[in-house]
Amino acid sequence: MREFLKLIVELDSSRFASSRIKAGLLLLALLAAFGLFGYAVAAGLSRYL
Repeated sequence: MREFLKLIVELDSSRFASSRIKAGLLLLALLAAFGLFGYAVAAGLSRYL
C-alpha cells in the first residue's frame, strides 16, 4: 500500500517528465493487474456457482 501511495505522489509532484511517465505507467500496470485479478476471481467463482 505504501508503494502505491508513493507512485501517486511521485506522479503528481516529480519535477522530471521521465519520472512522472514512469510512475504513471507503473500505476497503470498495477491497476490493470488488480483488474485482471478481480476478473479472474469472478470468472472462477462463476464456474462453481
